[in-house]
Amino acid sequence: MSSVRLLPILVAALLAAAPLRYAQANGMLTASVPADGAVIDRAPGEATLTFSAEVTIVALTLNGPGDVARPLTLSGAAVDEFPIRKAQRHVTVLLPALSAGSYRLDWRATERNAHPLSGSITFTVSPGATPKP
Repeated sequence: MSSVRLLPILVAALLAAAPLRYAQANGMLTASVPADGAVIDRAPGEATLTFSAEVTIVALTLNGPGDVARPLTLSGAAVDEFPIRKAQRHVTVLLPALSAGSYRLDWRATERNAHPLSGSITFTVSPGATPKP
């Protein structure tokens, strides 16, 4: 096959692979403890968010019963220190004492390329319930 015929095939292959490479570079939440949608029998003291790439946390808020929003801290960091300057894949969030009820942990972050990310996980504290991971 001549190089003239191979050139369009090579260009098409590179263009087809470009979105895949971009998608792999973007960070996204891959796991959390408690897991999103979990029903747990006792209140956790912390939550862990795991991302596919390093991110810098910009804001963390916990919405609980009565939809009361509470700003949170990372382990050892005061709320007014956001954004935490260190990019990381695993983020540990200190939680206040939680009573029974449903909670939503909202997070905002940026990637190294300054691409904004945001999301939330939900979990329910239900003493006496059979834990649902």
